[in-house]
Amino acid sequence: MRQENIEAERRTCFSTKRRITFFVVSLFFVLLAGVLSYTYRPYVYSHHVFDFHLADCLTNLCAVPACVFLYLALIKQIDHRPHYYVLCACFGFIIYEVLFSLTFDLLDVLATLISSVPTYFIIRRILSCGTKADDMGDKQPDKR
Repeated sequence: MRQENIEAERRTCFSTKRRITFFVVSLFFVLLAGVLSYTYRPYVYSHHVFDFHLADCLTNLCAVPACVFLYLALIKQIDHRPHYYVLCACFGFIIYEVLFSLTFDLLDVLATLISSVPTYFIIRRILSCGTKADDMGDKQPDKR
């Protein structure tokens, strides 16, 4: 019983290295959205390129992974399953788009939903593959 509790604790605690990695990934998505908004979007608009509205939805495509990875970087221990964090970010951005956005666009809502799916699978993969004590948590199990 004690060993199971230690194993569960090892899987839910994040090391500082892992939290910094989450922060860097979050920063990557924020910078990606910013750079593409100032380079790709003007190019598409000025050359009248039809890109399936990708230029319009870039920020929403990057918003969910940026928010989820930032939250995972700020917490020390995960308390819920990965889908909880992704759904909270997804619904938060959808509520913002519906209630507070000056220009409501259904494609932005769709882009938010679409970006939530790969974000969920990436988070799930990251959390399932790191089970070593030196990789996941700061605490080492008892050697009894």
